[in-house]
Amino acid sequence: MSTAWALKEIASLEPALTEHFDLHSVTLRVLAARGIRTPEAITHYLHGGLLDLADPFLLPGMDLACQRIFKAVRENELIMLHGDYDVDGVTSAAITALVLQSLGGRFITYIPERKSGYGFNESGVRFAKEKEVRLIITLDCGITSEKEIAEAKQAGIDTIVIDHHQIPSSGVPKDASAVVNPWLDPQASESFLELSAAGLAFKLACALVGETAHRFVDIAAVGTVADVSPLVDENRLIVKAGLSLLTERSHMGFAALLKSAAHRHRRITARHIGFIIAPRLNAGGRMDSGVPSYELLIANNLADAERLAGLLEKKNSDRRSTEKQMVKEAFEKCDREINFNRERVIVLWSEKWHPGVIGIVAARLVDKYYRPAIVISLADTTKLGKGSGRSIRGFNIYHGLKAVSEHLSEFGGHEFAAGFTIDPNKLATFRAALNRYAEDALEPTHLIRPIDIDVEVPFSNLTVRLAQEITLLAPFGSGNPEPVFLTRNLRVKKEGKTGSKFSAEFWVTDGEQVIGVSAKNELAERIRECETFDLAYTLELDNWEGQASVSLVAKDIKPIAPAFCIS
Repeated sequence: MSTAWALKEIASLEPALTEHFDLHSVTLRVLAARGIRTPEAITHYLHGGLLDLADPFLLPGMDLACQRIFKAVRENELIMLHGDYDVDGVTSAAITALVLQSLGGRFITYIPERKSGYGFNESGVRFAKEKEVRLIITLDCGITSEKEIAEAKQAGIDTIVIDHHQIPSSGVPKDASAVVNPWLDPQASESFLELSAAGLAFKLACALVGETAHRFVDIAAVGTVADVSPLVDENRLIVKAGLSLLTERSHMGFAALLKSAAHRHRRITARHIGFIIAPRLNAGGRMDSGVPSYELLIANNLADAERLAGLLEKKNSDRRSTEKQMVKEAFEKCDREINFNRERVIVLWSEKWHPGVIGIVAARLVDKYYRPAIVISLADTTKLGKGSGRSIRGFNIYHGLKAVSEHLSEFGGHEFAAGFTIDPNKLATFRAALNRYAEDALEPTHLIRPIDIDVEVPFSNLTVRLAQEITLLAPFGSGNPEPVFLTRNLRVKKEGKTGSKFSAEFWVTDGEQVIGVSAKNELAERIRECETFDLAYTLELDNWEGQASVSLVAKDIKPIAPAFCIS
């Protein structure tokens, strides 16, 4: 797999910065590479907290939403929370439920099953009518539900839409009592544009009960990371504070989930959310229902929390088995059916594939082949196929689907992830049309995996102090990746004796200093075959018997000189 290294250009640092902050010059350069280069910005980045969040009433529609919610609580109206079956949907519903509970509101919650369709649809309206609901609050959905909201209004039911998705060309649902969506006024809502639905629900909670809502920030953090929202601005403050609460294990549901997963690390990071917590919360909705995940998040009984956590652990195990088989079939199908000289977007479908796992499979295809991938389930052949896509830098998959929307029944999504439904008879024409669009929209250079490098440094800069300071830049994730460093002209001193099934370890030298490096097997093989090389890597801080040291995690190498080196 070829890669393209991009070393960020950094203007010279102001001398006042090094005088103002007791920070390693490399740390300041990393911050500068990310656009954080004034004393005020650095202070906010390193020390900002929940009290630094912007006023929630700056969000369009927030004042109207709060007024209508307070009226419903005051008049004892029955409120229906309409979430969604993914993590962002259940976390936003859970936050709002806990806030209404604290206000003494009367409410029920509706979490749709995957088979009933995405978002606020007819089944949700029907449920609200049956329960004699007077106010619906949609969370992570509703912005495109013009018809359903109008139907609810005709039945005497008001609707508040809390949704972070972009507003359709037809505009917001005109019959909604309030719409809280930063895209209503992007300029005024610039700091809110990247919020997940859980982030918006957290802002609603803050608007309703003030700082009391801060106890729900761990739920908001999980929804934010699970939705792959960029960890910048408000999102970073929410996740940073949420991780502290998660580490304390103060939330009964999360504590039970971590225990069920046999997670032994005391300190919780964004990576643990992404690989431990979120997959288990997502497993319910992927395999059948998101209700157990929601119930876990609002559980106030340890026995219930442990029972629900065990159920989600089982569902996650089932999901992994299904995913493993589907990924194997998708790789084989891709190698058989896709001509990479002609097709820049991978589009695959099967009647055997579970619709709840197609998004994960699409992501695996992107990881392996580094090009946009769409996976379609035709498991129910009497109805529409369900598709999920993941993309790469430089190709907005939502715009791609919009350009060929005549082949789709419905679609929605973001730059890097999207979903849709399609008539199975239109699959071949859809694949052809999307690839015709990609011929112009996707440059060949976009198909080269990028490696963004923050700073080039010599080994002499790699101190324990630097590694400790880099941890202050966390949480790392989308929009705020772990800093990548570059050191040139290295060679292997010796190969280490330890390593896992999937990686190897080396001692690497620049001629003066020797540092340990771990590398995944494919990259390790390339290191073995090179006499000298440039190395892109991240830092790790190791502690052995109380002694701190620095080690490196290889991201990529570029061979130097000898012809037998492979690239």
